Amino acid sequence: MMNRLVNKLIHCTQLVFILLTVFCQQACENGISQHIDRQALVKRHIPVLTTIDSLSPFTLGNGEFAFTTDITGLGRPMATPI
Repeated sequence: MMNRLVNKLIHCTQLVFILLTVFCQQACENGISQHIDRQALVKRHIPVLTTIDSLSPFTLGNGEFAFTTDITGLGRPMATPI
């Protein structure tokens, strides 16, 4: 009884592994064929200021470094909390 249960469990595990392998292979093949237009991606995220707000500083960053400037044009790197 226990031996049959272990065999069924092994069979199910192998089936899941095979299905997962096929799924990952399909996902990778579909991902490789897509071309990323990097210039369009960057242009979509260019910040544009249309009005001047003296109480609102402007910050740009990449997750590790940020630069903040105000209406005077002076800026400084933001301190990173430790």
